[in-house]
Amino acid sequence: MDRIQAAYGARASEYASVLGRVDQMHPCDVALISSWGAGVCGPILDAGCGPGHWTDLLHQANRDVTGIDVVPEFIASARREFPGVRYELMDMAQMPFPDGSFGGVMAWYSMIHLDREAATNLVESFYQLLGDGGSVLLGFFVGAHLESFPHAITDANYWDVDKTCDLLCAGGFRIDEVHTRRSQSHRTHGAIVATKPC
Repeated sequence: MDRIQAAYGARASEYASVLGRVDQMHPCDVALISSWGAGVCGPILDAGCGPGHWTDLLHQANRDVTGIDVVPEFIASARREFPGVRYELMDMAQMPFPDGSFGGVMAWYSMIHLDREAATNLVESFYQLLGDGGSVLLGFFVGAHLESFPHAITDANYWDVDKTCDLLCAGGFRIDEVHTRRSQSHRTHGAIVATKPC
């Protein structure tokens, strides 16, 4: 985590300038996150919020949302660019929130640097943080499961859709939606919506 924190911190300004506004994002992603957020009952946690644009999107839709990230430069940028939105400097591996604090948890490309054990532990944490009926939304790059690739900031891992669904199911979740988006010039993108059963 120290390596990842340092890598993103060193390029946080560059990252935010290129990928730090909703109008720079793919319309399908904007639509998915917006519709997911509209269906969540209760507070939302944006786990690994980066420069904070998705947190702000949910905030602008009148959702009670908190963005957390382990990179101080991202949190400083988010607070500066999106005043009035709640951002906290925090490691996803050490979230102090009480069980059942949230109606929704979003991890949008914030788990791509994790290995199998860390990912399993984080899914378990998400399950505990959600109340009954709560929803989780994961975004990731699709490929051979946990195969490393040279991400622009630091090496990351592909996630296989079926194996990611299995990971969520093993953690107690029910799969609701699976989305993939392909393009000729970019990696295949995946997203999964899952629910903690009542």
